[in-house]
Amino acid sequence: MKSKMFSGLLMTVLLSSLAQAQSFELTNASISWGKGALTSGLDVTVDFTKSDSSQFFIINGNNERSNMNYGWNVTKSFAPVVSLGMFRNVPWIGLRGTYSPLSFVNFFHWSGLGFSKTKKLEEPGTNPNLFFVFNAVYVKVHDFRLGYGLNHFKQDLPNHLYSLKYSWPFNLYIKVALEVTYNYREEIPMFVMYLSYKF
Repeated sequence: MKSKMFSGLLMTVLLSSLAQAQSFELTNASISWGKGALTSGLDVTVDFTKSDSSQFFIINGNNERSNMNYGWNVTKSFAPVVSLGMFRNVPWIGLRGTYSPLSFVNFFHWSGLGFSKTKKLEEPGTNPNLFFVFNAVYVKVHDFRLGYGLNHFKQDLPNHLYSLKYSWPFNLYIKVALEVTYNYREEIPMFVMYLSYKF
């Protein structure tokens, strides 16, 4: 466990240094703990953006998984992203995107193919298998965000996820957030806390 956490931290530091060397500026860093639609355990996320805001680079991970995301702000409302990651030693590649037709409405898509020996995606291999597909819509009302997501994960049945997130700006730089997600298939609520710092 400790070796995995150290490796993940080392990888984050190395990738962060690489991003800064490529003229990206560190814009945000956050940690989250709990379980939600796209997070579990203790997660660390670091965001970089080019000075002209045309491109961005996001690193995210914990001791079980990690991913790198390179995106382009094509317009003010649309941003496609290419993702690379590892999940319990299984590599995957994916596409991600956000579209905001209105300032308070956001559509989100993220999907990935895992390379494993079997469709169960338990061991790394060369066979491409559907790893996940997540589609969601979010509506923001002041400091609250309502969300609905449909998640396909490995060979599991599709799952409906309903969420409510409250963000509290402590000051111009620090933000605290709490999110509760109702897992329809398991019939349980899931909770995540976030702490972020804007540079």
